[in-house]
Amino acid sequence: MADSRSRPALIARRIAARRDQASQQGPGEGPPAAASPPSFHDASHDAASVVNLSAWRRECFTLPPAEARETARDWLARYPRARWRSEIENWRIVGDNLVQFTMRRLPQAE
Repeated sequence: MADSRSRPALIARRIAARRDQASQQGPGEGPPAAASPPSFHDASHDAASVVNLSAWRRECFTLPPAEARETARDWLARYPRARWRSEIENWRIVGDNLVQFTMRRLPQAE
């Protein structure tokens, strides 16, 4: 097994070799380029597919204000900010005195 201090140098050499090999090939040769993730301006996908590309776990709620505050407190108590990077991503008042909000956190604690 290689020494851990030489590993970055080994990786850098491999990347440089691949770059040199790619520059020597003509256009259209070699493996096909990786597909890029959909952009927000691309109409060929729906919004749910973009959200799933994120590492964040999100939960959306629409509740009366008192229940919304309680739910947010419970959520932050269950997933503490220091460990899960939890936060209220969006909070807005919608018709009929309801609060629509999104909570987000990392999928697992580090």
